Amino acid sequence: MRTHEKRGFSLVELLVVIAIIGLLTAGALVGLNLAREKARDARRIQDVNEIGKALSIYQISDNSFPVSVSTTTLTGSDSVSLALTGAGAIPTIPLDPLNPTYTYTYSSNAGGTTYQLSFCLETDSIPNYSSGCGNTLISR
Repeated sequence: MRTHEKRGFSLVELLVVIAIIGLLTAGALVGLNLAREKARDARRIQDVNEIGKALSIYQISDNSFPVSVSTTTLTGSDSVSLALTGAGAIPTIPLDPLNPTYTYTYSSNAGGTTYQLSFCLETDSIPNYSSGCGNTLISR
């Protein structure tokens, strides 16, 4: 009499394992995407602070901020960017990590005594700021 030994896995067992691996992979990808968004937001805050410091340096040397009554998108070749780089306040204007989807924008009053620097964030992970494009750095 011969007995048959069961070898290998059944189809159901294989499908269960594949489903579990799929769920674990999906969870890892979601976590990775959130980490990337937070990293881009941290870079945006760093960029905006760098531009703010350059604006302060420019204001000290020129006694005003660059004048741009209408909103200017900072591209590196716009009038505000050229004023800051030309004055040596900053070597290059940083661009948003997802440029041109998101951008940094600048506006000032007519006298150049105040400015507003606007930017977008993807998450709510940065204290005092929120996700979306309603975030601003205002001169003080």
